[in-house]
Amino acid sequence: LEEDIALSNNSLDLIGQARLLYQHAAALINSNGAEAQRFAHLQGARQDGRITEDTLAYFRDTAEFRNHTLMELPHHGPLVGYAVSERDYAVTIARNFLVSALMVLAWDRLQTSKDPQLAGIAAKSLKEVRYHLRHAGDWLVRFGDGTEESHHRAQAALDHLLPYCEAFWHPSPAELAAAADGSGVDLRT
Repeated sequence: LEEDIALSNNSLDLIGQARLLYQHAAALINSNGAEAQRFAHLQGARQDGRITEDTLAYFRDTAEFRNHTLMELPHHGPLVGYAVSERDYAVTIARNFLVSALMVLAWDRLQTSKDPQLAGIAAKSLKEVRYHLRHAGDWLVRFGDGTEESHHRAQAALDHLLPYCEAFWHPSPAELAAAADGSGVDLRT
């Protein structure tokens, strides 16, 4: 029960971070007439043509959604033969650890963004994601130092997920442009 609550709180933190980013993106788009026109056709646009966080979150075209493959992998990994489910808690913890480790770097660097709103979101988010990293890291240590079975599952989860982290270091053209103009960061550094 304690872990259900902890992971639910982590999820709420991530939803809050996403909302702040969507709200900020909508404000930036609405302040640029040409950019606002690009989104005005979306179902979630308001009558006055302005977009909202919901427009961006729910009504973008499929091709406009971006994330790392790591986030889309099935929620299971190499399980033991007697497993009764395709889910493995070690995969949950390992994925949370890897993503949180990335986001600690990203939010830390984004605190120096030339965009003061984004820098503020980064400062708030960094506090939360440091907790996520510590939580997942503590569990990985427990698994590694625990039983032979827990050690095996944690190692199998990391072996399964780690190759997908390579994508963290291959920025998109939009990420490169944001880093070049000082609003974003180049995570390759």
